[in-house]
Amino acid sequence: MLNGKGFILAVNAGSTSLKVEVFDSVAKSLASVNVEGIGKDGARLVLKGVNGVMENDMMCESHTTAFAAIVEELIGPRKLIASAADVVAVGHRVVHGGTRFTESVVLTDAIIGEVDALSDLAPLHNPPGIACIRAALNMCPDAKNVAVFDTAFHSTIPPYVRSYGLPPMKLNDGLDVRKFGFHGISHKYVSLKASDALGRSVGGLKIVSLHLGGGSSACAIKHGTSRNTSMGMTPSDGLLMSTRSGTVDPGIIIGLLRDGMSVDELDTLINKKSGLLGVSGISGDMREIEKAMAQGSPRATRAFQMFCGRIREYVGRYMAMMGGLDAVVFTGGIGQGSSGVRSITLRDLDCFGIQLDEDKNHTARFDDLTIISASNSRVKVLIVPAHECAMIALETLHCIGER
Repeated sequence: MLNGKGFILAVNAGSTSLKVEVFDSVAKSLASVNVEGIGKDGARLVLKGVNGVMENDMMCESHTTAFAAIVEELIGPRKLIASAADVVAVGHRVVHGGTRFTESVVLTDAIIGEVDALSDLAPLHNPPGIACIRAALNMCPDAKNVAVFDTAFHSTIPPYVRSYGLPPMKLNDGLDVRKFGFHGISHKYVSLKASDALGRSVGGLKIVSLHLGGGSSACAIKHGTSRNTSMGMTPSDGLLMSTRSGTVDPGIIIGLLRDGMSVDELDTLINKKSGLLGVSGISGDMREIEKAMAQGSPRATRAFQMFCGRIREYVGRYMAMMGGLDAVVFTGGIGQGSSGVRSITLRDLDCFGIQLDEDKNHTARFDDLTIISASNSRVKVLIVPAHECAMIALETLHCIGER
């Protein structure tokens, strides 16, 4: 039991990055450490905490060594955490929980084995997550470790929504062919923050959450539960993304295979060479797209219009599905950073009760929770800064019986 003492670590492992954030017993953030460029030359460690910001260049060949470097910065005499024994719990983001894990769970050896067996479903993210779990067990042996699954929030999607128009089937690993959805930790967090900002219970709200960044997804959140989301069985479906295509006519895939493209080449095309990068021919970074568009690039303009247009379609689709709408929430690097994306996505939606205050939209700060809808807008529009580690900490506290 925490009893007001001890620390929680929230661990968010990306494919080449690692973030560990320290929280106290009431989930207040105290410090965070990021390592970028794991497995590449010139990895960088950034510590943000009570003593300001510190940056160090370092060599970091794996997530295990990155986790060890972070622990060294956070734990020890005269450090934020005096001893590893003061770490009561470690919460880990795990991208894919398959059909087995529909809520956060305290990890045991058997459960770690089950999570590891799901690595093929998210090969870029689950293995780093497992590596950090094993490192935490070694370096903080007295702490409870909790897995918080990105897919779990979407377990409430109705069967008729999560199913594809195919006969029931399984893949070779026995996994059902169905929609799982991702970014669940983020979507759940911003829905709770939005409800707080609006002074209403999340259980009484209908929200479209838009997590827009390198990977992008929309989520229909009705009365606090996910009812639909744009990503599918994999993160490649749905919205146009930085380098991912989003939804593609399956006939195109069949045609490319018949024309001799290999499965690996097709995988690379869909996930690494498409999206904003593929359409614009310039970059997968929305900031670069907007610069090129301002300079008259027709391909950049098309990429921008496609990106905003598809988001707009999901807003309308999910509003119809939920039978109304109370709030639209923007989060993620693009969602928080691009006033242009927000403006074009929601332009001329007065008929749906959505009216943007363009002055508030253009002056909103990246890191501030801001209501940017007009005062008379029936549907509220908010920017909520992403903070997945905060949700991981809350889920961890809940899972070990502290909240």
